[in-house]
Amino acid sequence: MSLTQILAKKTVFVQAQVIINAVVVIAKMEGEIKKNNIPEGDTIVAIATPPGKGGIGIVRISGVHAIDIAQEIFIKNRTNRDPKVSFGRKDSHRMIHGYIINKHLNQIIDEVLICPMVGPKTYTREDVVEIHAHSNQGILNDILDITLQEGANMAQPGEFTKRAFLNGRIDLTQAEAVMDIINARCHKAREIAAKQITGELKHLLHQIRENIEQAMAVIEMGIDFIEVENNDCLLENNVSHQWRKNILEPITDLVNGSKTAIMYKEGVQVAIVGKPNVGKSSILNRLIQKERAIVSEYPGTTRDIVSESIDINGIIMNLVDTAGIHSTRNTIEKLGIIKSQEAIEKADIVIFVTDSSRENDEADYKIYELIKNKTIIWVQNKCDLVSSNTVTFDTFKNSGIKVSALTGLGIEEIRNEMIKTVMLDDVSEQENYLISTLRQKKCLKDACTYLSQAITGYENGIPLELIAMDFKEGRQKIDEITGNHYHGDLLDTIFSTFCVGK
Repeated sequence: MSLTQILAKKTVFVQAQVIINAVVVIAKMEGEIKKNNIPEGDTIVAIATPPGKGGIGIVRISGVHAIDIAQEIFIKNRTNRDPKVSFGRKDSHRMIHGYIINKHLNQIIDEVLICPMVGPKTYTREDVVEIHAHSNQGILNDILDITLQEGANMAQPGEFTKRAFLNGRIDLTQAEAVMDIINARCHKAREIAAKQITGELKHLLHQIRENIEQAMAVIEMGIDFIEVENNDCLLENNVSHQWRKNILEPITDLVNGSKTAIMYKEGVQVAIVGKPNVGKSSILNRLIQKERAIVSEYPGTTRDIVSESIDINGIIMNLVDTAGIHSTRNTIEKLGIIKSQEAIEKADIVIFVTDSSRENDEADYKIYELIKNKTIIWVQNKCDLVSSNTVTFDTFKNSGIKVSALTGLGIEEIRNEMIKTVMLDDVSEQENYLISTLRQKKCLKDACTYLSQAITGYENGIPLELIAMDFKEGRQKIDEITGNHYHGDLLDTIFSTFCVGK
């Protein structure tokens, strides 16, 4: 290789680094512009604690006039109500004892602790005031009313968290995690939401985005310097292999882990199916340890879906007791069987109940054909009625669990099998359980499609301009997850599910 060729390659890579740095700077600038594009001067207020009696109720104020409003309604001494309180920076993030007063009526509403917090070191990055009063709904409403009289506006659902996002304190994954941790129904769901709130998903997606930008810089370099040795300098560095490793693999891992993460969040759907009168309802009642479903010796008692959720080892199991599946002319029973089939379609696990005191018949085999592609836990109920249980399905890989819903025998084994079915053997893979919403999962899958297409296209010699477009689309999908890019209605859709005051 000649000296001229070496210098040409060196120039190309220097130019590439310049492009990379420029892309990163522009992206950060775009993000800052978006974050700061919010209305100014609006101060919001809401009751931040749920309704009902309790020790403490909190009224939260946020905005440019939050501290001014607090100073108008707060006094330190109930006997001397004239001096106006002034909160300075020295008072920030400190609890101050005093009283909330309705100055128009010269009436004390409640004895409180008030905490003024000067931005930007607050939840919303604005000035924030929290008033800790007694948790009486009348008192909290009175405090809310006088705050509104002083010029605050009623907060919309999730508006405090929305401001935290718009002001750049958190990204959209962390904002969604706030509601996830409030609604978490089991330990695993709380664990995933906690990881998101602390920014684990945010940082991982940021790294993936940076790797995409690096790839885009290389492509731009190829477009600008296509005459240099036909881009041999790019091929020599085996960049497509690096792209697959640094971009596609972590995205694929997140997508694969999303099914389990969403399952932990929403709960595992478990359908209990079988013929009429095999003991499905009795098994449901045993599993939840209460009489939830009606039990009768007459077939067809259950004609509608009966559902109940239980926590087993930190995982929510959404149990559905279905109507017995069989041939019938009864219109109501037919509707129940249709609902049973729908429950089977949605189920993550199917508990297939048969009567071990009788030979399996054609109806049992028909049900098995209906569920054979699902994850099945086969339960042979009524084993207390036979001295020796040898009934098996030739098509089953394993014999069923011998159960007596009457005595409780085998119920704990069903519970253990349910947990065993959903738990992962490799605990280290849990770091990929970070995508817990269908929105995030869809964006990731779309990103994976675009990026895979870009890398494959590069390897097959597709024009670099087309490859650059696919990389750009993939990056945009990543930005939609974090909120660096979003459509107008997205924020309203997400934050409308929040409670007022959060």
